[in-house]
Amino acid sequence: MTEWITLRMAEAPASTWAVVGALVTAVICAVLTRPALVTCEAPVRRWPLITTIVGLVVGAALAYCMDEFQCQRTPEVIPGQPWQDLRIVYHSICLGLLLVITATDLASLYIPNFVVNWGLAIAMIGAFVSGELQMAHLWVDWNEEIPGLRGPYIPDWIQAHQHWHALAWSLVGAIVGWVLIDVVRRIAEFALGRPAMGAGDVTLMAMIGAFLGWQATVIAFFIAPILALVLGPLARRVSKEMAVPYGPFLAMGAIITMFAWRWIWMFEIDISSTGPDSIDDRTTAFAVRRMFGDWMLLTGLSVVALVGTVGLMALMRLFWSLPIQRVAGGPYLEVGHQWVEEPQLPPTAPPASDEAAPPSAS
Repeated sequence: MTEWITLRMAEAPASTWAVVGALVTAVICAVLTRPALVTCEAPVRRWPLITTIVGLVVGAALAYCMDEFQCQRTPEVIPGQPWQDLRIVYHSICLGLLLVITATDLASLYIPNFVVNWGLAIAMIGAFVSGELQMAHLWVDWNEEIPGLRGPYIPDWIQAHQHWHALAWSLVGAIVGWVLIDVVRRIAEFALGRPAMGAGDVTLMAMIGAFLGWQATVIAFFIAPILALVLGPLARRVSKEMAVPYGPFLAMGAIITMFAWRWIWMFEIDISSTGPDSIDDRTTAFAVRRMFGDWMLLTGLSVVALVGTVGLMALMRLFWSLPIQRVAGGPYLEVGHQWVEEPQLPPTAPPASDEAAPPSAS
């Protein structure tokens, strides 16, 4: 019976898996969005309908790409049947949870703990039971590769203890995701003199790490601020809050990583002056996959990223501390480093003083 099911799954076309991915993602969105919004004390409005529709479309697209284009297949990670197909279900669940969290963060600036906790549990239990849902092994060193002779170095214990390895990569991914955001959160709070991220962003990144592993989580972490720079004004307009919710960008970074993992992981570029013939030379070519096997390079990049974060946050704090005068003839005042509309006075009232705004406007 098991062999028959496995065979049917292997023979199922990509369109069938697209339907499966769409249904799994949409059901999670339809079931969890409303209680998540209620937990966050946010108005429900049309969020359940919106997330369900988005879940149908994006869930179908992700499942189709995973089956038809093998968007998560890499040379060193080739799950056996049926786990190669069940990984579609696994990541469809992750996608549904990310869409629910995106909705709550946009609607209320809060991320419900119960959604994240369920995600952590599903990610780790699913990884342990299967032993083959990883996008990348806990440790793989592509710097040891000799093209045509041997592949990358993978520790022997990974193949000998697949289930414990699965629990390890999921747990380490959660820890790395937690630490990345928590460190940036603390640095930002120190540099800006006020909280810049919520605790929900920390737990969200831990959930992403538990589903994707630490390497993919690092990639998603670096994609998120780029998305925030481009789409931040739109997110602020949707949320109608002064603060920009960061959770949606972390979620989008994870979704993009799931869609493009194969090409991100295998990306390499020649940096020599002798042309593409030297692409296999470690000193003249950069490859993303090799970076994750070099502890010294990873440490150096982490230091550079932290220093850059501190510098950026310091510049933002300096900018916010600059005294701002009212624009001549404009209807806005600067109060507490925020622009507020000046109250309109009756025609018979004397003109308002320019020295200070009324206490009610702060």
